[in-house]
Amino acid sequence: MRWITRKELEREFGLSPMLAERVIREQLAASCRRNDMRAAIPAVLRTMGMFWMLFLAAVLFPSARHGRLALLESPGLMLMVVGWLVLPRVLHADEIVAAARARARADRDA
Repeated sequence: MRWITRKELEREFGLSPMLAERVIREQLAASCRRNDMRAAIPAVLRTMGMFWMLFLAAVLFPSARHGRLALLESPGLMLMVVGWLVLPRVLHADEIVAAARARARADRDA
């Protein structure tokens, strides 16, 4: 489990910046459609974050209004950010690297 960057794919496999970004985006989109435990963990975090933001913060702290409510909703927002942006990229790093390796091999062979 590691964070895969576009620059890392460019340096390691010799891909162009646009192609490296495309590989990452394609693999992240495919990871959202998988039905395995690695896809379930981010989905659960996103759901928990949304539930906290929409319902629990206001129900548990009924006297909070406007700015205070926004501060109380921020942990839910952080769960959603982790669930949408961070975990899929970390959990599916192996697939991203494998796809980049295959794309670089196909470009060399062509």
